Amino acid sequence: MNKEQMVYKLKQLGHNQAKIAEIFIGNQEFYRAEIAQTKHIMYENFAELLEHWLEDEKEHIGA
Repeated sequence: MNKEQMVYKLKQLGHNQAKIAEIFIGNQEFYRAEIAQTKHIMYENFAELLEHWLEDEKEHIGA
């Protein structure tokens, strides 16, 4: 799996966790919803960090 695919997968995992959180909120399972929301934020932040790292790496290689 290349790095761009890893970013895509992380964003996909984040999106999935957001949907899971919505389901838990609908079921009034607020503790589980909070965990899913935290995972959503974690995956989104890690994907963003990886994107920036890829950009920096491309700039460094091109320099």
